[in-house]
Amino acid sequence: MAITYENIFYNFVLDPIRDLIVGEYAGARVYIAPEIDMKYTTNTSFRVWGTSAELVEYASYNAHTRNYIAEIALYIKNPNPNEAFYKKLYNDGERLHQLIFENNTKQITVGSTTLQWQTATITSMEINSLEEEEAEVEGLHTIKCDFSCNITAIV
Repeated sequence: MAITYENIFYNFVLDPIRDLIVGEYAGARVYIAPEIDMKYTTNTSFRVWGTSAELVEYASYNAHTRNYIAEIALYIKNPNPNEAFYKKLYNDGERLHQLIFENNTKQITVGSTTLQWQTATITSMEINSLEEEEAEVEGLHTIKCDFSCNITAIV
């Protein structure tokens, strides 16, 4: 007999992060991928990727809580940055942090299943820490945030 399960990481963590960003940053491209997608390097884009999940506790014989970690990378292209640009870059980082803070508890329904983020937060933020492939994009600037949330699922 086949098991039944939910794709919690994608449907209840990554996709809702994307939805929040799309709702907050009109016109920004938001995609789920492990590394930068060169076709999205115009002006402003976001990359979301799940990096790990670990067991927090077994809540009962049929439920468990896991901590999900995702990277959110904001990419802004500007070949001639100035102080006003950097002010906006830092502002966008704070805006993303506030967006997650204001949604630190969030119910998500996919089909007939409803789960909830608990204690969602941005745990760290790095500015202009470019990977090798990212460094090849002229004028690319980044803010990379580590997102963390707990989700309890009944199985």
